Amino acid sequence: MRPLLPLLLALLAAGPASRGLALSGISEGEALPVMKLRARQGKPRPYLEAGKVTAFVFFRPGQEFSVEGLRELAGIQERLKEAPVSWVGIVSDWYPAAKVSALVKETGFQGTVLVDEGDRLYGRLGVAVHPTTGIADAAGVLRAALPFRKVNYGNIVAAHLRHTLGELDDAGLQAALEPPKSVEGGDTVKARRNLKMGEMLFKMKKHEKALEIAQKSLEIDPELAEAHGLAAAIHAASGDCAKATAAAKRALELKADEARALEASAACGEAPADAPVDASGTAVPGGAEDQVEAGAPPAAR
Repeated sequence: MRPLLPLLLALLAAGPASRGLALSGISEGEALPVMKLRARQGKPRPYLEAGKVTAFVFFRPGQEFSVEGLRELAGIQERLKEAPVSWVGIVSDWYPAAKVSALVKETGFQGTVLVDEGDRLYGRLGVAVHPTTGIADAAGVLRAALPFRKVNYGNIVAAHLRHTLGELDDAGLQAALEPPKSVEGGDTVKARRNLKMGEMLFKMKKHEKALEIAQKSLEIDPELAEAHGLAAAIHAASGDCAKATAAAKRALELKADEARALEASAACGEAPADAPVDASGTAVPGGAEDQVEAGAPPAAR
């Protein structure tokens, strides 16, 4: 299987041009095959929900990219929890129930997990990368096939979902996928450099140190929306919703679709209009298992 490695690495790093390679057996704009897969109770059910937009993801237990991808999708589920979207995870019947359940629990993925027995759907669609998220419209037509990317995957999936739901037109989708680059001065570049470190610490659950770095970024550039958003996410993860909503409010004033701020707002509720911030804009205190049958692990494919 070694010859596949360069192709897979290219798919992970590349942009929209590689999307068609994610599902080689179908093109965007074509009707998806009608098929039922086994649910956890053992009864087959369609993987596409009739009359509803469906996001279905092929994933693989024990794979780092699948862990990261499902975590990203779990964040999108929270952000779009009011949207009429059916979420489905699809896994091969080769994988033991315990491993599938553990992965779903670890990542927080809230979709129904269905079992692709004999990899019938996998083969029919020509899945080339795990994880790959497919988005189908209410008529069962494939609107997007999105292979995992290390950068910005959740926002990419969210943008395509909003486009399929009719919340974004073509121009809006393009703007969400490729926001205009702004000319930034030295201070902003330095603030963003600090922010990257803060984001890494946050992912490592080192909240206190991550917050310290986010605040340093804001000292350099008080208008950096992403730093306010990171602060909001840290406060929300720490259970301090008063500070989280205030930081999220400021982030969204600066950038209406700031991802971490939206997630923090969803976790803590709407930020109050009078949520206090200090002179730099930093928030201050005072504001308001799915299972499958066991099987032998598959060969690499």
